[in-house]
Amino acid sequence: MQCELTGRPCCAGLRGECIITTRQHCDFLRGHYNPEAALCSQVKCLNRVCGMAPFLDDEYPDQFYRVFTSLFLHAGILHLLITLLIQFIFMRDLEKMIGWHRISIIYLLSGCLANLVSGIFLPYQVETGPTGSLFALLGVVLVEFLQNWRLMVHPWLGLIKLIGPMIGLLGLGLMPWIDNYAHATGLVSGVLLAYVFLPFLGHSPLSPSIHTVGPAGLAGGHQNRASSHRPDSLRCPVACVPSPDLP
Repeated sequence: MQCELTGRPCCAGLRGECIITTRQHCDFLRGHYNPEAALCSQVKCLNRVCGMAPFLDDEYPDQFYRVFTSLFLHAGILHLLITLLIQFIFMRDLEKMIGWHRISIIYLLSGCLANLVSGIFLPYQVETGPTGSLFALLGVVLVEFLQNWRLMVHPWLGLIKLIGPMIGLLGLGLMPWIDNYAHATGLVSGVLLAYVFLPFLGHSPLSPSIHTVGPAGLAGGHQNRASSHRPDSLRCPVACVPSPDLP
């Protein structure tokens, strides 16, 4: 009498758990079936579940490059369209103002930092997309808006229009599978990196002798009439230039 072995190791779940089961049950669990092995000790489930490049150490998930590659993955066409829309509204003008190299550094650094913090606080939740980087763009626009406070006709109205969407998006982060750790980290890192990489932030935001041109108007606060009629020679898309004192 011979007994046929029908159960094989199946790697299931995000934690790389191994169970001995049939192929049909493993397919139902959406796991990875290992027909060549008989025991769980013969397979590396976590390595199999994670995929991409193999681990340097089979016992530890050391695929640190995922904090970068996940910035370019999206959970669907709607997720991708939202990302492109925010990039079109904010990132395009920021790139014109401070240059592609500065905005690229801010975008990538803040996104990687947001993913790292998210991985620490939510280690077993799947995360995709550059939400941390997008919030960093909002942080940069907020800093640039505050720098141009005296140049705005209705600064408080513009500030409300800028902060309102931030609060709304952070509120959406309370829903399941949406990561507020990445959102908050991206926003804070965007503000801090703006003071590092933006060339015109070494002056007081209340100083009327500095004239900048940037995406501050996107927040809804239009520039002061006294500054909007200045000659084009006084406008600079990269840094600030001295201009006569405003009345």
